Amino acid sequence: MSHARRRIPGVTYGVAIRCAGRHNFLVPTSFTNLILRFLLAFYALKHGIQLHGYAFLSNHYHLVLTDVGGVLGEFMRDFNSQVARILNARLGRGENLFSRDGYEAWELGSEDLVPHLAYVAANPVAAGLVSDPARWPGLLSLPEDFGAPGRRAVQPEAGFYGRGPSKRYPQQVRLELTLPPGIESPEAFLRDLRREVAVQVEAARSERPGQVYLPPSALARVDPQSAPPGGTRPDFQVRPHLARGASREWKAELKAWHEAYSHALYAWKAGVRTVTFPPGTYLMRRLHRAKVAPLH
Repeated sequence: MSHARRRIPGVTYGVAIRCAGRHNFLVPTSFTNLILRFLLAFYALKHGIQLHGYAFLSNHYHLVLTDVGGVLGEFMRDFNSQVARILNARLGRGENLFSRDGYEAWELGSEDLVPHLAYVAANPVAAGLVSDPARWPGLLSLPEDFGAPGRRAVQPEAGFYGRGPSKRYPQQVRLELTLPPGIESPEAFLRDLRREVAVQVEAARSERPGQVYLPPSALARVDPQSAPPGGTRPDFQVRPHLARGASREWKAELKAWHEAYSHALYAWKAGVRTVTFPPGTYLMRRLHRAKVAPLH
């Protein structure tokens, strides 16, 4: 069966990508934090992406977002490519910054939102880096960020490539965090989210009794060229399409989509250019202008 991904407007995703070789290229220096905050805010605004959560650790990052326009691929391409160009220039390197496997994106249902957003917020604790999410010196969204004014993201005075501010970008944008669509009671949602973050943080701590944590200032001084033991193993061996707790109906729907896509792709490879791919087909439409059925 094809490994194609469907991209349907309005779907909420969990997204993750690792640095090449699991190196610490995203170590949270003040410059890296500034670049990530600015570019994330800019490209989310440009592509109409609604951000619900994010965690940038030293060797990978997580996003929770709603792809309003069905353009997740373009957003990730633009954001990752600019981050890579800037940080590679800063580090004096010219190879891939992110894993060649690319990013992972899995669809999240309403029942997945609280546990996954809590997982993102608790990620630095689960990685054994800090005892509390608030102590992580990198970019990290927390429950209290919902409803707060967007964080101001300013283009660095040093510019993107050491040549002064870029005219390609505005001087500043705001990194907005919005509630996922369909939340009937924001108060209840945030209460459940705070509780789940506390549960996951406590569970992560209990798995590391006696853990000695570095101060935030030391975490920002980690060598970007370093990597954890076993860092060169494949970044992603499981490539999920849905969150782990997806319903049986949702799994059946995605299975039917893949079967329809596989039949259409078989016909396309046989030279049938009038075949119609199922709604949400992305690459065949974008690269080959294949016919795609409309969303109902």
